Amino acid sequence: MKRIMIYSHDTFGLGNIRRMLSIAEFIAAGREDYSILLMTGSPMLHAFRISQKIDYIKLPSLQRDIEGNYAVRSLALSMDEIIAIRSNIILTTVEDYQPDILIVDKKPLGICAELQPAMEYLNRGENARHVRRLLLLRDILDSSEVTREIWKKRGYYDAIEQYYDRVLVVGQSEIFDLTKEYAFPPAAQKKLEYCGYIRREAGLKGRQVVRSELGLSDQHKLVFVTPGGGKDGFRLITNYLMGIDRYKNDSVYSLVLCGPEMLEEHVVTIKALAHGKSRCLIQSFTDDLMSYMAAADVVVSMFGYNTACEILTLGKPAVVVPRIHPVKEQWIRAERLAELGLVKIIHPEFLESESLYQAIDSLLFQGERLRMPEQQINLDALPVIKQIIADEIDIQNQLINLSTGVIKTLSCLDRQSMEFDQEPAGQSKPLTPDLPLQSSQIEEKEL
Repeated sequence: MKRIMIYSHDTFGLGNIRRMLSIAEFIAAGREDYSILLMTGSPMLHAFRISQKIDYIKLPSLQRDIEGNYAVRSLALSMDEIIAIRSNIILTTVEDYQPDILIVDKKPLGICAELQPAMEYLNRGENARHVRRLLLLRDILDSSEVTREIWKKRGYYDAIEQYYDRVLVVGQSEIFDLTKEYAFPPAAQKKLEYCGYIRREAGLKGRQVVRSELGLSDQHKLVFVTPGGGKDGFRLITNYLMGIDRYKNDSVYSLVLCGPEMLEEHVVTIKALAHGKSRCLIQSFTDDLMSYMAAADVVVSMFGYNTACEILTLGKPAVVVPRIHPVKEQWIRAERLAELGLVKIIHPEFLESESLYQAIDSLLFQGERLRMPEQQINLDALPVIKQIIADEIDIQNQLINLSTGVIKTLSCLDRQSMEFDQEPAGQSKPLTPDLPLQSSQIEEKEL
């Protein structure tokens, strides 16, 4: 049984845990010889369906505000105390679980370098030869200038060289070339591979089933609004709801997903805005987002990695309002894909109901067509990563066999040496059996 351990970086939203869980599920599918352990601080992991081949350890939760600052989410502890606890849990788990493969999400040393003790442990003795370590990066981290500065300051380039065997990017160099944008040194470049984007698994319900449940016929239009986790999605939803009356005489229905991390007072305000609008349904969370997105005619959303992959997988017409703080990852992704004609974008600083509905109407009523992604976007990351895992396990097996062979050879040589050196009690062992000992030989031995 091969043991795979996954560290998921989770402090804001659902993006990281959803991505890493998708990868874990795909790796596990059809492999009875894999045991997968996921480590995460996400408070929402329990809300997702997880196969029996995967288990997880819940780390004490951290949170990141919209300015990018970390803080303890629940416990009455300082950041130093919580990081020490998390780091000890990770190290102890690595020591006891003894993974064959370690996959690390996004941060080479983890949050606040909490992975470093475990990485140092894995660099010692037999672990350095046997445990294969993979760093997984999304397509875009942040702007080039910010990322280069942070990676140099925190020693991430050196960490890749020192601790990792491979760096896997779930993106395409044609969209965003990390090695150039982030000035990866030659040693890190040699370890980096582009896997493509992640094709999202189809939902549990078909398009017509969802539309039937919502009471929609083929003549009705459905706009699906989702801000992802929802923590900073209030402004997007309120701008949509404030202009929704323009559709009161049309056959347009709206399904709005607030997200599980939206503040309760914001949810109350949104429900008040939607009150009395019969064609508008408000929900907080679903673990079957793909079914609802597939049922929609137009998607209105922010543009995190998972949402982008869902839109690209379905080829859905989409109006996206990407986040620009504290990182510019969403905006850069939206710009690059908009240049390819795959989405319509609105800068959040210029977001208002009128501009939002102009973009929606152009897709819903005016016949504007966005390009389909099939010829431009590679969505085969999951099978590529699964094959890489299999290749790494083969490499590990070869290293173990080689190590075992060397140990056996050395052990055999040691036994032969002991047999040669051992003398029967009360009897001298001649150096040259057929000749008598010479005085010179005796003196040399004594010296």
